Amino acid sequence: MELALTESSSMTTELCELTCAGSYYFSTQYGRECWCGPAGTDYEKHGESTECTYECPGNPDETCGGFYAASVYAYSTVEPTPTFSYVGCFQDDQDRIMELALTDSFSMTMEYVRVAE
Repeated sequence: MELALTESSSMTTELCELTCAGSYYFSTQYGRECWCGPAGTDYEKHGESTECTYECPGNPDETCGGFYAASVYAYSTVEPTPTFSYVGCFQDDQDRIMELALTDSFSMTMEYVRVAE
């Protein structure tokens, strides 16, 4: 499905946003994971959550989801500059709400992400 990365020791909301560019939604989980979803993604299928409490390791002022909890964002394609907005915190489980595509990397860089695209 869509590109994503996982296990980045420098995860931030912006890093996930850049990784999922071209998707309609993206989310962070477990503090270190990034997930991407197309239009029509049912991010509400497991309900809302209050468990989005994990700090983003690349920016401790940001929250990057939690244990089976996704901090979900939607892209806005309003020109001239596309942006994203926070949708909310939603539960996740083994029946995932979004897709994950890249393997683990503890040395994630933007160059690595570009190569994977």
